[in-house]
Amino acid sequence: MESEFKEISEKILLSKDLNIDDDDKLTLYGYYKQSTVGDCNISQPSFIDYKGTAKYNAWKENEGMNEKIAMQRYVRKAKQFLK
Repeated sequence: MESEFKEISEKILLSKDLNIDDDDKLTLYGYYKQSTVGDCNISQPSFIDYKGTAKYNAWKENEGMNEKIAMQRYVRKAKQFLK
């Protein structure tokens, strides 16, 4: 699972022509951070930092999720855009 996760996350990162909306990007971000770091370990950004707050919330929504499960969900979601 880890090798597939790494391969797909690199493809997502390097692909410039994927049509991924902001909500899906945030979902992928949340799964990615939960997979690679674990539970959110940063302070909540200021409310005027819209981008930072959105990313924080996307990661925080996955708090407590097992890292392997987050990897599986990331891979499943990312494959929708790599077809």
